[in-house]
Amino acid sequence: MQNKKHLKGFLLVFALIYISQYLLYGQNSFKFSKRLSEKDKSGRQHLLNASFHYYPAVPKEGQEIKFYDQSAGDPDVWCWSFGDGQLSNDKNPKHAYGQASIYFVTLRVGRDEKISQKRAAILVKSSSGYSAESPKANFMFEPDNPQIGVPVRFYDMSTGEPTKWTWQFGYFDFSFLKEPVKTFFHEGEYKVTLAVANESGSDKITKNVKVASPPASIITAKSCSQKDVQAAIASAKPGDTVVVPAGKATWGSNLVINKAIILKGMGIDQTVITCNYAGTGQITSPGGYFITYEPSLPSEDRSFRLTGFTFNLNSISKTGGLLLRNITNYHQTKIRIDHTKWQNVADGKAIIWVYGYFWGVADNNYFDTPGEFRFYALDTATWANETFNFGSANNFYMEDNFFRCHRGDYWYIEGAGRVAIRHNEIHLDVRDDYYPVVDVHGNQANAWSGAMGFEGYNNTIYASYSNRFIDMRAGRTLFYNNSFSQSNGSAMIAAREEELDSNNPPANAPDGQPQHVSDSYIFNNYQNGVLLTKNFPYVQTQLYYSNEGYVPTEDIHFWKHNTSFDGSSGVGVGLLSQRPLSCTKGGVAWWATDENKLYRWHNGRWELYYTPYPYPHPLRYSLSD
Repeated sequence: MQNKKHLKGFLLVFALIYISQYLLYGQNSFKFSKRLSEKDKSGRQHLLNASFHYYPAVPKEGQEIKFYDQSAGDPDVWCWSFGDGQLSNDKNPKHAYGQASIYFVTLRVGRDEKISQKRAAILVKSSSGYSAESPKANFMFEPDNPQIGVPVRFYDMSTGEPTKWTWQFGYFDFSFLKEPVKTFFHEGEYKVTLAVANESGSDKITKNVKVASPPASIITAKSCSQKDVQAAIASAKPGDTVVVPAGKATWGSNLVINKAIILKGMGIDQTVITCNYAGTGQITSPGGYFITYEPSLPSEDRSFRLTGFTFNLNSISKTGGLLLRNITNYHQTKIRIDHTKWQNVADGKAIIWVYGYFWGVADNNYFDTPGEFRFYALDTATWANETFNFGSANNFYMEDNFFRCHRGDYWYIEGAGRVAIRHNEIHLDVRDDYYPVVDVHGNQANAWSGAMGFEGYNNTIYASYSNRFIDMRAGRTLFYNNSFSQSNGSAMIAAREEELDSNNPPANAPDGQPQHVSDSYIFNNYQNGVLLTKNFPYVQTQLYYSNEGYVPTEDIHFWKHNTSFDGSSGVGVGLLSQRPLSCTKGGVAWWATDENKLYRWHNGRWELYYTPYPYPHPLRYSLSD
């Protein structure tokens, strides 16, 4: 009984000391480390970082303990202090304590006059033991700050001499070893549970283990040749930055990027790449594009950025510009394409094709080409299960870019759509009003073309000839605050549907079948300084199919700007205080200029329908130089 009282007092003291050290030095280790940056021959950052473990995890008095050095950075000097006045300069020493207590072991390692230190507490039990008592679960792990792909060793620190151990690292991820090793392959915080038991009882404990991405490195390609750039990408790990020097190069093959990195040239007209690659012409495969980003390790937390280049596609007929290709169900949410110049993409080929789940921004780019932007879905079943919302972060934003186009269909929106085009300057040299600035496609036979939504606002468009603002063939559209200047003809907005539902409709299509034009709000747009009102030219085209008949007009909902809004039709613009108290027809809307928000009359009341996503896009700050 007396031994038990001593034990309880001993454990209380240990707990108080442990907690105080935890508060001072952090979880699982007590350290005063001086981490010093080095570079190895590959140019990577290299840290001298002291680390060790010992066995057994909870030794008894008089029992030999084996200490193992696990330090990073290849130290060549070791100095152990065992906390009882004894020292050792061995790399992996052995030591025994004469009596039960708590000891603080310090390891100092050195190399080239660099020093790093780690301190840890060791509980030494009485040799009499207390196996008759129920165990108290506890554990620690090494390294203290786990990283993706690095093995983590878990140490049992339980008291009471357990005889059974059950570790749980996640759903259906178990180990029954006393001290298992686990490797984590995704960034995040994991709940790790240790359950211990002996003949007298059981206990369990759960701790959060935060796994981070490895520290980012900067890798500089030897030159701007395709071979050297591809080699630098191959040596990089996710999160690294690959820098391409200034210069000019002609690439005879396409560049494939299979990991989330930053690919950074030295600036427009500084790192200049000319294409001599004859693509396959396949629009959704990597072989059809000069540059392809197709990550093999999907993660929502990973970033991809392409910046600081001039790409001259040389008008090669079967080669597109950049393909963002995601064939997984994992969302890639941090994509930025910026400060890059694109030239001479062949007529009918996409400058950028977004294929699958990619959200992000393209900003401050210069496009002088007849090529198109195409936004495409993976397949109808995949995107149809996604909820579409205007103003969402889950869109791809085109903002603050300069465009000069010698052909129409500049933005070709298919599939999922989910595109916002805002605050751009667009110059068009188009001699045929057949081509619209934005072509939002509907569902077509044997194609994935039912667009879910599109936003276009605060753009300035210059054209020499008659042209359409937008050709809406599907989905929902917000098109407002745009300025259209042209010297010839009139600006039109087209709303037309291409097929009936019975002809290849999208699987599980939400929002009332997106191949229909629905809930589209057009307001506050100008042609040559004159506001386009409800009487501005627009068309509602009904296409005839011999076996289908006419597309029903009742499925077209097209709400235009009214100069004097009385709540019966269209969209009103003004201060929120000027909004009518009630409306006579559902679906009409009011743009509150003081709030920058769109309200819709629905179910007998005003409801907030739309708030623009923050501008500039937040990724322009988080993924910046």
